[in-house]
Amino acid sequence: MWQTRGEIGGAWLALALATCPTLADKQTVVLIGDEDYSPYSYADAAGVAHGIYADILHKVSATMPNFTIELKTEPWKRALKTIEVGEAAGFYPPYKKLDVRPSMEYSLPLLVETVVLVCSSKISRTYKGATWPAGFAGLRFGNNTGFFILGKPFFDMVAAGELKLDEAKTTESNLLKLIKGRIDCYANDRRAIETEAKRLKLDMKDMPEVAVLGKEFSYVGYTSKRAKFPYLPAFMKEFDEAVIKLRAEGQIPVPE
Repeated sequence: MWQTRGEIGGAWLALALATCPTLADKQTVVLIGDEDYSPYSYADAAGVAHGIYADILHKVSATMPNFTIELKTEPWKRALKTIEVGEAAGFYPPYKKLDVRPSMEYSLPLLVETVVLVCSSKISRTYKGATWPAGFAGLRFGNNTGFFILGKPFFDMVAAGELKLDEAKTTESNLLKLIKGRIDCYANDRRAIETEAKRLKLDMKDMPEVAVLGKEFSYVGYTSKRAKFPYLPAFMKEFDEAVIKLRAEGQIPVPE
């Protein structure tokens, strides 16, 4: 029996719809973000993930043919633990710290963050240009709980009692401690510091930048405990392919 052109077209459409994965067919992959790292990653009052990284990951998710990304947020230290015990597939946005996370695998880099050291105005006059970290011996440092951006030499000095460390969960808490004189210096991404200082109506002149500690690529980091996530290698490959495609189209930034 002959089919009309419309019938043939309808048959092809039906076949295409039958073979294309729908949203219901896609495997959902949960990625955990920092709940208080504005403007990069944070949660609103309802717990919904927002920020620069959430925007990027939503775009990546929309182009992945076999997976969909669900974003959740937790305090950073808890997010680290969630990944370490294999309760979630991945988290964002860690730096690649092979000395503290040797078994972790990473996506293609998402962005570049500039890590800077800010100190109280009094301290900055004495320590600007000092060798990092040896030249800062004896000072009190703030750090976001679970962050390793200060580097192994710094933490070795803390362990040796040559530096004091006073950690807090958020950038806000650390900046307020710095302004109140409870710590001498604090390191974080420049944009994160400036964003939070502006929100808190703090004057950056009271906590000037003393040093640039380096530039760090940020990633999606994947758990090494894969029992619950047999699909993770396929997801990682498809995720990176989507990132490459979106960068070529100018939809997401190139880290540089």
